[in-house]
Amino acid sequence: MKVLGLNTYLYGPKDDIKHRREWRVKYTDVEKAMLLRLIQESKANSVEFVYSISPGLDIVFSSDVDVQLLQEKLTQVQLLGCSSFAILFDDIEPELCLTDKSEFRSFGEAQMVLINKIYNFLGEVKIMMMCPTDSDNDLTCVTRTT
Repeated sequence: MKVLGLNTYLYGPKDDIKHRREWRVKYTDVEKAMLLRLIQESKANSVEFVYSISPGLDIVFSSDVDVQLLQEKLTQVQLLGCSSFAILFDDIEPELCLTDKSEFRSFGEAQMVLINKIYNFLGEVKIMMMCPTDSDNDLTCVTRTT
């Protein structure tokens, strides 16, 4: 990547079931060692490693348990030396569960509230990205909070 002038690598492989379908499950020691190697190799080659996770299939945005599980998963990667993150909500149905419908006005609002919680939890990060489900979501009423 460095040879091609590329400086950022977004980790989000479709064959990592813990990236999407089983996002709540923490990485094993073997998996953490693989991630550590990717992070270290990226740094050694002046490439920013961005860890992404896609919890949108079944996350309950208003659930303190789900928020905590997401925080724990990201902390696991942060402790390996990762300082850049992305939370992806693409390729899912834009429908809130019943619990979330009473908490949020829109799917976009639920996503932004979660992103703000995660951003504030992680502390100082180099890059924080998110991919909304639909670029037409009503995000006009929501702003980043610190």
